Amino acid sequence: MHSFFEWFQMASVDPNQPWLILGKGPSFAKLKDFDIGAYFTMSLNHVVREQPVTIAHMIDYDVVDDCGEAILKNARFLVLPWYPH
Repeated sequence: MHSFFEWFQMASVDPNQPWLILGKGPSFAKLKDFDIGAYFTMSLNHVVREQPVTIAHMIDYDVVDDCGEAILKNARFLVLPWYPH
């Protein structure tokens, strides 16, 4: 297991490619208006169930319990705090 910063330095991440952070707020409905193939993507919490992403980010253990199958299917990487809630 690596810290996010260690992973970021080791990963093949093009520093010029933009990131798109996907949350479950009202802007998520606008996702279909974008070519997300041009972005690295990061989902927040339960959004990983809706969309394949580069990174799934979760703060709470319950999200891991709720989305375990989707994490395996849709996320290349999972980022958690050292001490999740």
